[in-house]
Order: sequence, then structure tokens, then C-alpha cells
Amino acid sequence: MRSASRWMAPAAVGAAIVAATTIPNAFASGDNPSLPVLSAADLLTAVRTSDVQALSGTVRVNSALGLPALPNRFAAAGGPAALLTGSHTMRVWADGPERQRVALLGDLAENDFVHNGADVWTYDSSHHAATHYVLPRQHGAPPRPDEGTANSANPADAGRHLLDGLDPSTTTSVTGTGRVAGRPAYELTVVPRTADSLISRVRIAIDSATHVPLRLEIYAIGHSAPAWSTGFTDVSFRTPAASVFRFSPPAGAAVADHSVTDQAGPGERAGSSGRNATAPRTIGTGWATVIELPAGSAAAASGTSGRERSGNPLEWLIRASTPVPEGRLLTTRLASVLITPDGRIFVGAVPPAVVRAAAAAR
Repeated sequence: MRSASRWMAPAAVGAAIVAATTIPNAFASGDNPSLPVLSAADLLTAVRTSDVQALSGTVRVNSALGLPALPNRFAAAGGPAALLTGSHTMRVWADGPERQRVALLGDLAENDFVHNGADVWTYDSSHHAATHYVLPRQHGAPPRPDEGTANSANPADAGRHLLDGLDPSTTTSVTGTGRVAGRPAYELTVVPRTADSLISRVRIAIDSATHVPLRLEIYAIGHSAPAWSTGFTDVSFRTPAASVFRFSPPAGAAVADHSVTDQAGPGERAGSSGRNATAPRTIGTGWATVIELPAGSAAAASGTSGRERSGNPLEWLIRASTPVPEGRLLTTRLASVLITPDGRIFVGAVPPAVVRAAAAAR
């Protein structure tokens, strides 16, 4: 499963940036609909108890993290790494926890992620290549290969994930109403209580009828425009057709098959302590949390051959970083990323000093 590890590791880096930090005004119509008054607590309860299982729509993602422009070979191909810079369009479909599809549309290509029961397919049209993962059905199964990548940009998933993780280190308030994808919505503002975060606030637009998050904007300290945002430009809550989640590789596509249960090698499985040696670890709490990806993560993400390295987004991130005593440091408006000489990766929505201290303490 080495090839799968190389696919998942760079995706994990991008996902970690989003998760650690987890729409522009173009989505707002300027209309402020009159809605029943709800407190922040009432609105949070409504989101958490919403029983909406199915939706589909078009999503616009905008990233202004302060990173250099993505090289043409990555930007043209699209893919999860593309979400770190510029503006992008996705189509999303969901029908409960067992069926999701995301299509990330690039200028010259399309990347698809399709989850249907035990089957997960990824397809990269720029390489005309598909990968098929078979998931275990037992409780406690490993994460799906698509989790944390393009799905992190689904406003409904991203908003729910952030709101589910709120703790006393956060203040929340209802700061107004608006329209997203033509639907009346409440505006909920989330503010960290700590100084050890690069995030000043997060604004989430929540549908007034279904209580599904429709838009999420993350603001960096010292900036008046969102540094990263995702929101629906159109959305439907009708159940998508079952055929949407049935994927067949296009004729002539290269297909690789993997079982997620075969993913870990003998040296990567849980040790005597019972902890999986490849599982990410967290350091700190709340908005100051740092995620640690284990030794070898950077090497796994970079691949082993020159051809893989030249086409891997992690190489672009490394080139955008600067050398520090602990390794190489990449600082964006919303996250700091430290790659150590042994291939560990530390990432958090925190100032650089915090990830450097986390690495030094390990």
C-alpha cells in the first residue's frame, strides 16, 4: 500500500492545514432577511440536531493564505493541493454517511472522490488514472481515503466539524442574517479566546430552514477579508440519484486496487502500547492545538522516485518554506507547518513559535 500512502500523505498535509484552521462577500446578495430571533446556543443546538442526510450543489472555494502560486502542473490538474491557493469550483453530492461524491473542477482536468458503501474511488483525469479502495466494515475502521481532502471544503461538513469541536476556549454569537445560494441564513461568528492562534474569527452562514451550514469564512488576525472560505452557490436538499454514487473507470484508465486494511506495514502497526505508530497526535488544546504527523510522513508524501517528487505538491510546499534549526518552516496566514529532518510534520493554526516548541518538546 506504499502508493496509497504517498497519495494520502500529501492530502493529509493539506487536510491538516484546513482542519487545524477549522466565503467571500461575493456569495452574499446584500439582502438581510428577517428571521426569528435565535441565540447562539439555540442555533448550535439546531445545527447539531439537524437530520438532513442528503444534499447536492455547487461550491466555490477561495484561498488567500499567502502562499506562492501553485505551479502550473498542479494548478492545471486540480486535486486537493489546489485548494490551498486561488479560487476553485466543486460539485458535491451526499446521501447519508455511506454515500458521498466530490468533483473538483480544474481548468483542464477534474478530480473525483466517490464513496459508496465499502467502495471508495478516486479519479484524476489529467493522468487518466483511477484508484479503488475497499474499506473494512467493522467498527473503528480507518478513515476513508477521501476524508479531510476535498470533503473538507464541503461547507456543510466543514461547518459541522468546526461547530462540533467548540469548547470553552471559544465565544459564539449570532451577528446577523443573509442569503447564501438564494436561501435565508443566520450568520454565526466564532472567536477564539486565546492569543496563541492565527485566527481572529470564523463566520458560518447556517440555513434557516434545514440548519445546515452553507458557507464558512476563516479570517486571519490583521486581515479584513477571509483567508480561506467555502460556500454553496447553489444547493438542493433532494436526495441525489443512486447512479451518482456508482463509479466506473473511463475506458483506458489505469486502475489500482487497494484494501485499506492492508495499508500499514509490519513496522507501522500499533506497538506494545496499543497506539498506532502512524496515527497523527495532537499537542495542546483548543485553537492552539498542533497536529503531529509521525516520522517519515514527509518522505512518504514526497514519494521515492524523481518522477513522483517532481509531480508532488509537498515539494512545492517545501520549496516555499524556510530553514530553521528544527527543520523547515512554512508560515501562512492561517497555519504554521514545520517539517523536521526525520520527516515529522507539525501543523497548527498557531504562530511559528508554537509549532517549533511542539517539535522541540518531542
